[in-house]
Amino acid sequence: MHTLSLPPTDRDETPVTNKKAEILGTFKTEGGRERRIFACNTLLRQKLIDMRDQDGSPWSNAKFATKFGVNVSVVSQYLNERGCIYDGDIARLERSADDFLRNEERRRLSGIETAPCDIVDQMLTAFEYIRKTNDLGVIVAESGEGKTRGIELIQKSNVLAMLFHVRAWSSDKNSLQSALWDVIPHVGYDPQTKRASFLVTSLRGSDRPLIVDDAHKLTRPALHLLFDLYDETNIPICLIGTDELVLKLEDDPQRFSRVGIHWAVKPGEKDRRKLITHQIKSIAQDVNGELDELRDLCERVCTQHGHFRSVEKQLKLASEIKHGKNKDLTWCQAFRQAHTLLLRQYQLQ
Repeated sequence: MHTLSLPPTDRDETPVTNKKAEILGTFKTEGGRERRIFACNTLLRQKLIDMRDQDGSPWSNAKFATKFGVNVSVVSQYLNERGCIYDGDIARLERSADDFLRNEERRRLSGIETAPCDIVDQMLTAFEYIRKTNDLGVIVAESGEGKTRGIELIQKSNVLAMLFHVRAWSSDKNSLQSALWDVIPHVGYDPQTKRASFLVTSLRGSDRPLIVDDAHKLTRPALHLLFDLYDETNIPICLIGTDELVLKLEDDPQRFSRVGIHWAVKPGEKDRRKLITHQIKSIAQDVNGELDELRDLCERVCTQHGHFRSVEKQLKLASEIKHGKNKDLTWCQAFRQAHTLLLRQYQLQ
């Protein structure tokens, strides 16, 4: 079995954390305070530095500090060129850092790279229609059918697109306006000007697309705000959500008449098998002769609520089960066992 297919805790790895930090010496600060210099785990430290400094990295000292549960100055001291001068429990810090790196590796190995497919092509086509015609359009798909993956590729091909994810706390009109302020650039803002007026002025004629994910969660007044934003700026606005979004638009004739493109994303049979195969090969790397049987099981899950998202969750849990204490289980047995541990309203026959 390829060891990279195993969760990090089940591989033959030696933990990289120090059991006890060695004091290398002391020095005095400009204020006369004596500080101790500890021997740090150089391998662990370098992994964090490389992770932070790689191009396009989302990680910073501040984000590491949040993950490790320490002050940002502690991480800065730990990663600086001089070596670690942290006066606290360095062994605890390195245990936290090691656990973080192992979890990141687990997520990386169990993650699924977004692959081109018919669903993504449909979303890209619809988005391009909306963008090129400066329309306010709607893209609809059931939960778990690949909207998030499609948005990921849309962003990669349209770097000027502004993306806003609707959450429960940002679904009403006032919260939406505040959240949009964080998404839309506002360089040169004069605090004496109303935020809404500034956004309208800065966006008018810019042709920058605004993508609103999970738009079905928006309240009707919040949707009305987006329609007004569109009327005032004429920027392309792409509302992405479920059929619930269409129902909210239909119950207001004025709003409904202003919607342009309405594109329902529907995966075909061949595309569904292709995506499921991609999911299996990304997660169940050692599936060997079980591919056809496991794919049939995944297809049964995919036809139910949650679709491809449910398949991914079940495959990941099956991986944990198979590579845990029950290593003799086949992939199909582990997948069936995972089904009983998830919230499902149907049996997997």
